[in-house]
Amino acid sequence: MACALKLWEYYNSSLSLRGQTEESQRKLLVSAIRDYLKEREIQIKPNEDIVRFFFRFHVREIGFIFTYIEQVISEQEDSNLLIPEANNIILLSFEAAFNFRRTNKDLYVITSNCLKESWTFHPELLKVLYQQFEKTSDIIQDSDIQNDGEKIDSLKDQLVKLADILLGATSERLNCDDSMTREDAQIYRNEWTTILKKLVRVGKSDDAFVLSETYEEYKILVDLIMSHGQNIDYYIKKYVNKYQENFEYPLYEWYVEKELYADLLSQSHAYEYKDSLQKFLNERNLNGISWMHDIYLNRYGEASIKLRHLARNQSRVNRNKTFLSMSKLSFLAELGDEIDLKNEDVQRNLDEIDNGFELLKAYSDLQEEFVSFLTSQRQYHDTKPKQVNAIMEGTAGSWKHHKPALSQIYEKQVIKILDGEIIPTSELVEVMTLADKKMENAFPFALQFTLNDNKISEDHRRTILQTIWRRIYLNDNWEILLDTSNISDEELNKHIKSTFVYVALEIVNRSVTGIPLNQWFYPPAEAFFSSTIEQFHKWFPLLSEEQIKSLIEDYLKENDDLKHYIDNYHLDKYVEYALGLLDLKSKFG
Repeated sequence: MACALKLWEYYNSSLSLRGQTEESQRKLLVSAIRDYLKEREIQIKPNEDIVRFFFRFHVREIGFIFTYIEQVISEQEDSNLLIPEANNIILLSFEAAFNFRRTNKDLYVITSNCLKESWTFHPELLKVLYQQFEKTSDIIQDSDIQNDGEKIDSLKDQLVKLADILLGATSERLNCDDSMTREDAQIYRNEWTTILKKLVRVGKSDDAFVLSETYEEYKILVDLIMSHGQNIDYYIKKYVNKYQENFEYPLYEWYVEKELYADLLSQSHAYEYKDSLQKFLNERNLNGISWMHDIYLNRYGEASIKLRHLARNQSRVNRNKTFLSMSKLSFLAELGDEIDLKNEDVQRNLDEIDNGFELLKAYSDLQEEFVSFLTSQRQYHDTKPKQVNAIMEGTAGSWKHHKPALSQIYEKQVIKILDGEIIPTSELVEVMTLADKKMENAFPFALQFTLNDNKISEDHRRTILQTIWRRIYLNDNWEILLDTSNISDEELNKHIKSTFVYVALEIVNRSVTGIPLNQWFYPPAEAFFSSTIEQFHKWFPLLSEEQIKSLIEDYLKENDDLKHYIDNYHLDKYVEYALGLLDLKSKFG
């Protein structure tokens, strides 16, 4: 009724302005009502005022009239003449409805669900509002009226009000419990940024900013400020002080989405609001840039941890080394001039960094070993496939035909290592422990890398450790100890100390702290392969069923060899002997 009253007053006053306005403009509302009544075949008495008739008997259907206004406009040859008048009618009606709701919201407990029966929820009205906004925007850009400053200013004011009404009507529908209504509203919600940018484009930036604030669209507000490009620092400071994180986070997100990381960290307010920026970077896990902000704020310890995390996630050796080196430098900067190596936390961090460098050294050593092998060959291998074939013959020739599935894995990893790539721990272990000629301390390193990798599940870690120990046992020469009748204790001790078993136990026991022996050492009887096809599918989701079965067959061949050593070479006894020499029997038992 509030809308009907205002609209009637507007129409009534227009009657007294006959001669001062274009006939087509003055009769726009009349034409729309006439078309509405005609289409519904509603008969009225001759000479009866159709506007009075409509307001008297059909006022509840006022929402339909606006669609007919659009229809009348579309039928006009010069529709631009009717756009301002249509805007007046639409704005007057919606403003009356919205003002009534704001005034009486508490009295009548008005909610979006209560409004579903209101004329403002007519299904076509969002479309009408959007079309009017677009048409008005187009007229403002029309060169034919550029000299009519008063008309342009009036249209710009209407454009702002149309945007406000459109956003308000959309918001009401988005809060409604009807899913179809919400889906329809979301179409126009997706246009909010474009709508408000058009206000900025016609010189109504302050109004666009205010509307963004009114509807708490801070992401859009940021986008408007940045696209406007004027007084950016002023507006950022203004809205940061006013809305804090509600504005800050969308601001930071804008920089991240545009990949303007340097601008994000070097913006004039980055230091003034350093804590909120740091909180944002940490919450979004943006370690790739947040470490730079940490260093800027002299938070070297936090930067070191993040750089270490970044190093672990690099796919190439050289990048891993770069991040790890920066991590160490940052950590040393945090310690300052006085480094207390007795401090457990300090030692733990240094050990973690050194472990990372040891892993990188293993990659470098493997790569160097492969390259050295190629350069030592008489024949020059001029293509990558030929080089890989030569390496396979030279480093896996003794077993590659016997274990074809493992041979394929080994070959793929050789290619990656030559290219300087980081490979998963399980694959690295295969290369280090299967090679015919082992790099120095290959087995201890393989054990340590497996223990240090926090990306491996515990059941997978157990399988990898079992594989390492199984191959340790299979690579030692136990046949020489079959007859010890003519060997002195000193000679026996010397031989045991030269075994891969002893060296691995000694080095790993010395380097790992806080990890019980039974969590990384597997005696012969516990080193058998026992994993299932289901586990392999979980660990290696890209492998086919056939590939997994072939791999398992190769591992089972190692089981046969291990059983042979246990049954025929007193393997259990000499492994226990090695534990005794290292005073580890009590720790294991």
